[in-house]
Amino acid sequence: MHPAVKKILWIFVLACPLWGVSAPVTARNPSGPDGDATRIQALKSDARGPFQSIQWYCPDGKILPAKERCASPGGRQHGRLKDWVADLARKRHIFLNVVLSGADPFAVWDEKTFQSRLKQYALVQYLIQADQGWIYRQARYYRGAVQAEDESAWGKSFLDWLLGDTERLKTSFFQVREACRT
Repeated sequence: MHPAVKKILWIFVLACPLWGVSAPVTARNPSGPDGDATRIQALKSDARGPFQSIQWYCPDGKILPAKERCASPGGRQHGRLKDWVADLARKRHIFLNVVLSGADPFAVWDEKTFQSRLKQYALVQYLIQADQGWIYRQARYYRGAVQAEDESAWGKSFLDWLLGDTERLKTSFFQVREACRT
């Protein structure tokens, strides 16, 4: 692993308590309780990266395989995370996902944990740039995993939502600014 990436990861680990979340790994046990560091490292060479499959997410809440279509227009197609990667987010609040389309803006802003998810999104974007794609190294070529048009549209609506609250701008200006840059 590139030394700059290691340094950023350690900064992230040390700063997690300041953000109101527990650190994903510890200095004594870098693999975490379930060997997460090893599994995350293995995603770099996995052809699908953190994704399990491509699926349609329909407006009526149905999730369909990639070859099927939603009954009504407005569905989004993107990668479904591997179960253990989704569990990291659900159970330990560790987000490795770059797909935000369809996400609830309140969940991404995550005020309760001082915008931890948004900060992790920025960190993942940095790691993708600094470490040749990081866990998305092979998944960049997994056609359909990330739909640029959907992500761009979601990002615009998220920023409109974010900038529409003047109180949020007053209390969290730096984080709002960083969200705009990311």
